[in-house]
Amino acid sequence: ENFLDINKIEIPKIFKNIDLKKTYIFHHRQKYYKGTSDLRGAELESYIKAIKFLISQEFNIIRLVNNNDESLTLDSKFYYELNIDEDKNKLIKFFLIYKAKGYIGTSSGPVSIASIFNKPILETNVWGQHVNGHNDQSTFIMKKIKKNDVILNYKSLIDLNYYRGEFQNFRKFKRDEYTIINNTEEEILDAFKYFFKINHNSIPDDELQIKFKESLPDYMDMKHLPSRIVPEFLSKNKEIFKGLIY
Repeated sequence: ENFLDINKIEIPKIFKNIDLKKTYIFHHRQKYYKGTSDLRGAELESYIKAIKFLISQEFNIIRLVNNNDESLTLDSKFYYELNIDEDKNKLIKFFLIYKAKGYIGTSSGPVSIASIFNKPILETNVWGQHVNGHNDQSTFIMKKIKKNDVILNYKSLIDLNYYRGEFQNFRKFKRDEYTIINNTEEEILDAFKYFFKINHNSIPDDELQIKFKESLPDYMDMKHLPSRIVPEFLSKNKEIFKGLIY
């Protein structure tokens, strides 16, 4: 608590007059960030339509960026960027995530901070079996996986033991000719809308949600955590959920 009080004193003036309860923190990971694989990355352009949706609801977006990130030039008083490579901002990101309505991003970077604070999390482009949302106001959507240029359904990936560890070994991932397909802007927009909905309404799990969790093997974290898969992602991708829920 002392840490947060100190951090609050140092919060930039630009953020002092905004309602953090009507603010989402957004972080996008570049593809091949610092020479790493593209498994956790995504295209920034695929998030723009969804960001504009939240802005249309008059919610603030604070995007956490680094020195190498492309800046978005959105003409809106609800959009901000904070460079967390700057020393003065490294602690401020903790305060903002702690106080914000929720966190939006990928399985990378500051999402672990949001998880520690038990914030509602929208996790896009999930490529493995772990999700970071630990409450029922959190949600996620998954990357599609190809092998030998064929999109595999998730039942096949489970049968191939992909989620037992192959997704974590990039060399083996490439050797076995897996590739990824990132979430589309429409999938991400659907996810933003659902995330916004469950953040403001008490919505019980529907039959498909329950069936999806029950269909997963016990070793998959997402089976046991309360974070939910976006229903539209299920209904619009029936072919890749064949054998699990369809």
